[in-house]
Amino acid sequence: MSKRPIRLIIDTDGGIDDALALILALRSPEVEVVGVSTVSGNVRVEQAAINVLRVIELFDHRDIWVAQGLGNPLVRDPIRATSFHGTDGLGDSNLPQPRMRTRKESAIDLIVDQLNKEKDHGLTIVCIGPLTNIAAVL
Repeated sequence: MSKRPIRLIIDTDGGIDDALALILALRSPEVEVVGVSTVSGNVRVEQAAINVLRVIELFDHRDIWVAQGLGNPLVRDPIRATSFHGTDGLGDSNLPQPRMRTRKESAIDLIVDQLNKEKDHGLTIVCIGPLTNIAAVL
């Protein structure tokens, strides 16, 4: 009997480390990524979304929703990691611009909607960036 994959929403700030974590999740038969929310952190929330879309397209997972969350921390100014992650968050890798687009709804709304839909089946949120979006969900 095969076990049902663990359904995930990944909340990320779009840096190199998060791209690798997303790739591992996309390639794993043990999990199913249903959505990715982006948050301000290593790079701006908009750039984080572009990075996620690039990875999703490269691995041909166009069925996964991507949405932008909050663009700033709740209590301080943003701190970027450009010295490590580069200006694009992916080491200035010059990957092609994605064709896919983010959802128009906010990541916060989509997370809440997805949690309500999945309440009887289970959904795991994997936070690999700042917890700003999760604070807004709560």
